[in-house]
Amino acid sequence: MSVVVPLEVLLGSMKKRRKKVIIGFDKSGSMYRSWKEARTAIVDLISSLNDSPEIEDIITIFYDSKCFTKGSKFSSRKELEDEFSKIRVGGGTNFTYVFGWISSIVENSNSDIGVIFFSDGQDTSDQSPDKIHLSRAFQLLKNSLTRNQIASEVHSLGFTAEHDAVLLGKIATLGTTQGTFQYLPTTAEIKPAIENIVSLIQGEKAVSYLSIEKEGQLHKIPIFLDKDGKGFLLLKQSDIESGTISMVLNDLTFPLKAIPLAQNNSQEVELEIVYVREKTGQLKDILLGSPSKEVLTQISAKAKELDDLLDASLKKCFKLMRLERKKCVAEVMETKKVVFEFSNLLSAAISNTLTNEKIASFTNLAYKATITKNNIKKQLANRIGNNAALFDELDNKILGLVKKLNIEELKQRTSFEEKKKYSCILSTKNYVDAIEEGDCMCITLNVRRSQAAIVDPSQLKILSVNQTLMTADSFMESVKFAVERAENPESSHGGFDTNASASILKGLAGETITACLPLYISPEHWSIARLKMKPILGWITTLDVLGYSYPQQTTVPFLVLAKTITDARDGTEYHQNTYNLILELCSVIYKESTDLKTQLKELYLKYMESPENRTVDIIPNNFVFLTQLFIANRAGDIPLTHDKEEFFSCIMEEECRRVMSKGKFETTALNDLFLLFGLSKSHYIDNPVQLFDKEFTEFKKECSKLNNVSWRYSLAIQAKLATTPTEKKDSESHENKDSESQPAKTDSSIPSAPSVQIISWDGSFEVTDVLQQFVNYVDKATWKNTTFILQMQQLIFGNLLKFEPPKIVLYHPKYAQDPQKIYTMYIQNYLQRKNSERREASSRKTYVDPLKDEEHLFLKNLVNQHINAERSKLVTGIIQREESKSNSSSIGLFIDTTDLDVAAGILLLDVEKRGRAIFHQVILAVTRPNLPCAQEKVTMVLSGLYKGITLFSDVGRSLNWVPGKQNTYRIRTANPVTLDY
Repeated sequence: MSVVVPLEVLLGSMKKRRKKVIIGFDKSGSMYRSWKEARTAIVDLISSLNDSPEIEDIITIFYDSKCFTKGSKFSSRKELEDEFSKIRVGGGTNFTYVFGWISSIVENSNSDIGVIFFSDGQDTSDQSPDKIHLSRAFQLLKNSLTRNQIASEVHSLGFTAEHDAVLLGKIATLGTTQGTFQYLPTTAEIKPAIENIVSLIQGEKAVSYLSIEKEGQLHKIPIFLDKDGKGFLLLKQSDIESGTISMVLNDLTFPLKAIPLAQNNSQEVELEIVYVREKTGQLKDILLGSPSKEVLTQISAKAKELDDLLDASLKKCFKLMRLERKKCVAEVMETKKVVFEFSNLLSAAISNTLTNEKIASFTNLAYKATITKNNIKKQLANRIGNNAALFDELDNKILGLVKKLNIEELKQRTSFEEKKKYSCILSTKNYVDAIEEGDCMCITLNVRRSQAAIVDPSQLKILSVNQTLMTADSFMESVKFAVERAENPESSHGGFDTNASASILKGLAGETITACLPLYISPEHWSIARLKMKPILGWITTLDVLGYSYPQQTTVPFLVLAKTITDARDGTEYHQNTYNLILELCSVIYKESTDLKTQLKELYLKYMESPENRTVDIIPNNFVFLTQLFIANRAGDIPLTHDKEEFFSCIMEEECRRVMSKGKFETTALNDLFLLFGLSKSHYIDNPVQLFDKEFTEFKKECSKLNNVSWRYSLAIQAKLATTPTEKKDSESHENKDSESQPAKTDSSIPSAPSVQIISWDGSFEVTDVLQQFVNYVDKATWKNTTFILQMQQLIFGNLLKFEPPKIVLYHPKYAQDPQKIYTMYIQNYLQRKNSERREASSRKTYVDPLKDEEHLFLKNLVNQHINAERSKLVTGIIQREESKSNSSSIGLFIDTTDLDVAAGILLLDVEKRGRAIFHQVILAVTRPNLPCAQEKVTMVLSGLYKGITLFSDVGRSLNWVPGKQNTYRIRTANPVTLDY
């Protein structure tokens, strides 16, 4: 169904309107380590928004256990920095409070609203079952943001892996226009995320919703319109059949009508993309609801259906017009990434390894498409638009070049052998004839591509470099003929499937041809070939001649060169000649590319400084990087001054890591480090934990005998008072006759808590079968890639093309001297196989260079961290088990005692922190009717103080605790007390 809105109405609704921006910023204690970067980011955010004329007000709500605001607009950045420098972090995280605060601001505003919500933690205030209070506050915020005639958008940012990924993902859906969620695992991601939000907040928005009248009831569903006025919404068939549906835009109502979809129309693909994204989001919500195994199986089947639908959508893209095709292919690619990551999320749920971080990463990816969608559209539109104009002039340029050439003179000085050597298989014309006709000679290839090649041309796979030559025009005519006659175009060009079987035509030796590459034969030939190369490269990588981009020219020929180097290792004359042809081509391309020279030199000089400078986002393809360095070295521009052994070892290490990051690389060897290194789990974990369990159980039994002896708690308070100088106030002078008559006790009367025996691994081990199998598996998986790097080392420093691949690759001579180095390198690569993991390890200084003799520390620390984590998990479980048994008796004594030292001692010793579960029992205790010493007990619970002693260890700058409305009511109605916070 669709709706037609008059252009003037649509343009009027998209105008920029006055907007109020509300920023909710988490300043709880967990933000301490990252507060400096976070504060700088929020200053940048407000400074950018401060200059926007459509932003009428900026209100910043800093929240922990409480909230306070800063605003509105500031006159200068310095004033802003000075004001925010006074803010200190501390306290818990109270989403309920901040949601209510934002709701009250929205309710009292008639302007459009933009909400930016930043948090690194989870709500610690709502202790009610199923977090009822938080749910109510969430619903209240949703109601406020969806009021009529207010355009609202919510952008949430989850910082670190500890944030509430589910809640922050839901927050982004609350507005009437498109919101976003961004996951920021480290401080480095804060700044670009803020820049994204600024552009989104300042964008044009329209307030529209779908009105469905059904059985006398009116239902309103927000519609998100993009800048083109397009919006998509999934409706149930029952709504369409039994309800009256219309769209409301700026108080104007427009009826929806059913229209048939035209064949080969991009709208069909767009609708399928929307459907897949919406269904994936619904499946995620079901997945996070702890479904049964049967439901998980159903989800898996549905995810497979969605992926199949996207494959069908991709095929439809190739039937679209050129301008539509580029945009649709890019959007299908983005959506396939989302479905792929959802499959990983589903796998984690099935294997019970689903974590908050994985949920956050998936939600971030799902919204990433929304954030980048407009940018992708602009980039593709600009590229195609610019190229369309460029290629319109291409023929004229070539015609002008040909007129300037002395073709007769060129024919005379070109030998018969050379003309015969460079002849087209189809037209039979030689390269001079081709020049005369404004054409050029190309070498033929067999290639495959994935969708990723559209953005990154280094993802193109060169399967073979053929001996057959043909002109550029002959090749493009062959493509047109093959595609038109084929029932399935992918059977000719292979589509975006790296495993497809395809062929446009056959070469002289029956070889498969799916691509070609213009050659450098002479300066005259190159003057035309360099122009013809652009549409050919565009087609090779994107299946569209208008899809050309400059990186294709500095990447694809070097990929072909890498393939000819590999082929030429056999020493045959044929492969040597092919190598020389591509070597000459790449040398000319490098010589003419100033940007490539500058960029390559910078990459080389920084390569050894840090492993962060070697990741795929910096150097997309190591084979391309090495062949470019080879050409630069031959030209005398980069002398390769690094230690050659160490430099190539680092490249092989990085290539090994990249191989491990691919889906085909699967191993379970590192699932059990004890088995991997032949260590006894009983020795390091089971025996110490069992001993601790026995001792701690006895300790808690002894403590339970003392729990009913009030002097234990009084003694703790008296000990604190002895080291805490205080002024005794009248309100704190309540004494109990029982406590005065208690005999003096000493610390020796209280049993000391046992500690678990810590047994650490010294790093010595024998090579186990599991470890050796892991090494062998890595050797086999990486052999092809690392062998090429060794060949490049020989070619660069020895100028030898013929190469005998070794059976086992030696990364560096030091690895032969100490096998632990290879174990360290392989294991570290696997644990840091994702680029983000390697960057994180480098920034945190946890990356270990195996060549620096640190390999023993890496393995030792890795195993001991694992031992400590496993042991701590078991110990914590034992403590929690025994604590839960003793909590009830402590709370009972807190309720019954009239000795305030005893009551305070219970809070100090047994409760310790307001964030613990036992504190909820304390809250219930102070809401009991007829509570002895009610006023004094309520005061110490709320203030966190008794006789100057701080009773709770997890308080921030403000010791006071402010209960919610419900608890406040219960406390006041239970006993005649005054709440003074």
